Amino acid sequence: MPTLLPNHSRHAVAAGRLSWPDTARFVVLLLRVRRLNRRLGTAHARVERYGLDAAGPALLLTARRWMEAHEAINNLLGTPELPEVGQVRAMMRKPKPM
Repeated sequence: MPTLLPNHSRHAVAAGRLSWPDTARFVVLLLRVRRLNRRLGTAHARVERYGLDAAGPALLLTARRWMEAHEAINNLLGTPELPEVGQVRAMMRKPKPM
């Protein structure tokens, strides 16, 4: 009977090759992303309830920190950017003047 091997993502395979100091940095970055995800969720609820002005500059700052943490993870693992990070990055770009 053939055995099916689990198909690990590129991120999981790359994380398995990290040294101990890089693994510790990776865990810290994952914890930071989790904390920022909670903050973004709270800001999203505030925007839904009171409008975009209620979030203020804290929403923008949190989103930038979230993108920076994901960028640091990608650099550490040597993997491409996640699609959702690219979507947020595209939304935050300044519009080109006409």
